[in-house]
Amino acid sequence: MKKSNKILPILMTLAFLILCFVLPVSAGVNEGMVESSRISNSTGVDSKFLTSQSSGGLVVQNMVSGQQLAEALVGSGVTISNVSYTGTASSAGTFAGGTGIIGFESGVILSTGNISNVVGPNQETGAGDDNNLPGDTELNGLIPGYETQDATILEFDFVPVSNAIRIQYVFASDEYNEYVGSDYNDVFGFFVNGQNIALVPESNDRVSVNNINLGKNAQYYRNNENGSINTEMDGLTTVLTARATVTPNQTNRIKLAIADAGDGILDSVIMIKASSFMAEQPGQFSFSSGGYSLDENGGTVTITVNRINGSDGTVAVNYASSDGTATAGVDYTAASGTLTFNEGETSKTFTVNIIDDNIVEGNETINLTLSNPTGGATLGVQSNSVITIMDNEAAQPNPTVSLSLNASSVPVNTNVTATAVAEGISDPVYQFWVKESADETWTYSGDFTSSNTYTFTRDVPGSYMVYAYAKSANAPSSTSVQSNAAYVVFTTTGSGVSNLVVTGPNGRQDVGVNATFTATATNVGGTTLYQFWVHDQNGWTCVQDYSTVNTYTLYNLQPGSYVVAVYALDSNDVAARNWHKAYYRVFILNVGSMVSISAPSNVTAGQSVNVSATATGLTGAEYQFWYQNPSGTWILGQGYSNNNMFSFVSSETGAYKVIVYAKDHYAPNTDQFSVFDIATVNCQ
Repeated sequence: MKKSNKILPILMTLAFLILCFVLPVSAGVNEGMVESSRISNSTGVDSKFLTSQSSGGLVVQNMVSGQQLAEALVGSGVTISNVSYTGTASSAGTFAGGTGIIGFESGVILSTGNISNVVGPNQETGAGDDNNLPGDTELNGLIPGYETQDATILEFDFVPVSNAIRIQYVFASDEYNEYVGSDYNDVFGFFVNGQNIALVPESNDRVSVNNINLGKNAQYYRNNENGSINTEMDGLTTVLTARATVTPNQTNRIKLAIADAGDGILDSVIMIKASSFMAEQPGQFSFSSGGYSLDENGGTVTITVNRINGSDGTVAVNYASSDGTATAGVDYTAASGTLTFNEGETSKTFTVNIIDDNIVEGNETINLTLSNPTGGATLGVQSNSVITIMDNEAAQPNPTVSLSLNASSVPVNTNVTATAVAEGISDPVYQFWVKESADETWTYSGDFTSSNTYTFTRDVPGSYMVYAYAKSANAPSSTSVQSNAAYVVFTTTGSGVSNLVVTGPNGRQDVGVNATFTATATNVGGTTLYQFWVHDQNGWTCVQDYSTVNTYTLYNLQPGSYVVAVYALDSNDVAARNWHKAYYRVFILNVGSMVSISAPSNVTAGQSVNVSATATGLTGAEYQFWYQNPSGTWILGQGYSNNNMFSFVSSETGAYKVIVYAKDHYAPNTDQFSVFDIATVNCQ
């Protein structure tokens, strides 16, 4: 990519004439200013360019170390080590003030010459410095037949928490627009495990002057020949994002490199957004429910597809309906298509039209399937679902149970009686449940009995929710019918906490963030004291004993799982040690928590399939295993326990799916507080 040798004598003559004119008056140049005339400079670092800026524009700072540059790039989900830098002190550094110029405020800059040459305004037709440095072999590989020089290289090892990373950047050059369509292009690359990922969007072409300009991929180009953008560079790209698939939880390598191609006359730069090198979490697709239902005359049913465990990047998934016991075109209109989720989007819907008829045919089903996820996303556990069409021609029995309380508000330690009445249930038996106000747990009356009343009392003030369940005496509990909710408030004439609201984060959190919890209790006529506990890998710690301070902050969260328990108790109850009257709320934080599953890829029919799982970032990890046989039936293999191994016999040929969930010992059994991994086992 050698620029014409005919140009060099002209440039050298011009440089000589300029120097002859400038040197006699150079003593009058303010050392704090950026030179208005930039010519090729091979003498090293000029002290006046250690920090360069223009009014209201970019501010560049020469590099201190490669470690400093690498740390400025790192965002969430990656850790780095073994940083290496090649170049001069002035060919790399940091910048700020780029919001209205580059497209982001600050970051790291790598140059083929001197980073000060990026500072605006655009006053020169050609700005550049020759650092008299060698080129780079991998960059040479991007331009076969040519060699590079003046290479500036930053590289380091990194360990990501997911299988995808991204980095955002802008490429700018003073070779625009004169050398568009020619062989005179500087070259750069972002090599992840040896593969260049700095590509023109939706293509395999590397980003360069020839591939992004006024005439090609112009939507990614910003022309600056008229100086409308406050940078010396004659042209630059829009903000681009480079992505790569990597090996999670293992060491990978990235190399960021730029070099002159052929000669060192005109500068090009890459400007990389601060904290933009991060692990991506494209997410997983799951139906919002394993089953939907609609009356036959209901018209349409809306189906929600959720994107969970991440929302980075643009991803898509196909959906389709298929016949269960219902028939497309007779009982419903077939539905299929693609749902596209933009970055940050976590929910999409589609509809299925139901066809009403006058035939008594009973309830019928429609199968729903998600398939072909793109953009690095995967299918979640609930990638299949069922719609049940409720037949409206047949009169179906409608068993119900109603619930009433003999009082809605009573003093503490006063009996309250709940009465349930079942309709449409033969030989009914009953069971009652009460939601405790203090800790929001449930207590129940005991096994189902023929008694339709339940009497209870409480000594802790607050609002209590009550439910009744009824079923036929010989029927399984799964057939029971739930009543309406009923409420009773236990009051106190003295002081006492009767409600507690705590705000704070819950579930998955990024490494390094702070977590603040604020508690507000209801205590008429009394003084509320608050206590905060934290459970981590070191066990339980009382981080703040009972006091009037109602907030607590965990700073700079590191990988692991944390349980935060917040208690509230009236000061008189604290003095009397009435701990059972304390209200409390619990929060679970998963910081960088992951689980990986190990299972054989292939087995023979009848063979035992041995599965194991390993969780990281979870305290007292507990595991739950499920597997789906080739017929499509999901089977619970093992409920939550500290046993991380499970086995089953592959009795059918075909593909088995195996999934493991892992959670903190104290976390509820819900998706919000668990992480999971999936494996496929082929049985032949």
